[in-house]
Amino acid sequence: MNKKQEFESILQREYNWRRRKQIPLSEVLKKNKTLTELALSTNQIQAEGTKALSEALKENEIVSELNLSENQIGTKGIKSLGEALKVNQTLTKLDLSRNRIGCEGMKAFSEAPHSKRTKHIPT
Repeated sequence: MNKKQEFESILQREYNWRRRKQIPLSEVLKKNKTLTELALSTNQIQAEGTKALSEALKENEIVSELNLSENQIGTKGIKSLGEALKVNQTLTKLDLSRNRIGCEGMKAFSEAPHSKRTKHIPT
């Protein structure tokens, strides 16, 4: 098991990244000093969890790749993520596929300043 898999395993076991436990994981990410890639696909994060994650990304200076595919983020969630990426300068790859973001959400997200430096995987 590599370091990324080990960290994800600990987070899954200790924090159970499901809707009821999203806030503690976001607090861990604020203090993260080693993890550069984070895969959270298929976790039902939804808008509430995306908001918590977005707040963590405003402070995180390490994570460069984030997979949020299949999380039902929706328009509200993508807007909070867009706001976070106005501040975050380290995220360079972001997978938002299969998230029910909609045209309004993608428009708001794509107009943010980060869109020129972050590679997005289409929804």
